[in-house]
Amino acid sequence: MYLQSLIILHHVFTALDCTVMNGNLKQIDAGSGSVVGVNNHNEAFVMIDNVFTKISTSLKHFSVGPAGQLGVDSAYNIFKLKSGSFVQFPGKELQKAQITEKTCLICH
Repeated sequence: MYLQSLIILHHVFTALDCTVMNGNLKQIDAGSGSVVGVNNHNEAFVMIDNVFTKISTSLKHFSVGPAGQLGVDSAYNIFKLKSGSFVQFPGKELQKAQITEKTCLICH
């Protein structure tokens, strides 16, 4: 069982074609063909053509998935990307938002 698990794990890691990129992100998320992240300065980034591009909105958490792109800023305001701009949702006191295939989870 142990050897079989190692073989399966080996195939998973060798199937990935990973590239080391410059910079540091404290949080990263991927889904629906997009990759997003946030650095220690709450600067939000979207990967475009294999390059992380800074966006104008400052976020402490950024999530992407089938339901779209959601973020939470340092004042705990919730934002959703609509038509290329972030629109604020009502509510506060949230630390992060997570989008999955069937749900949109917003954590206190």
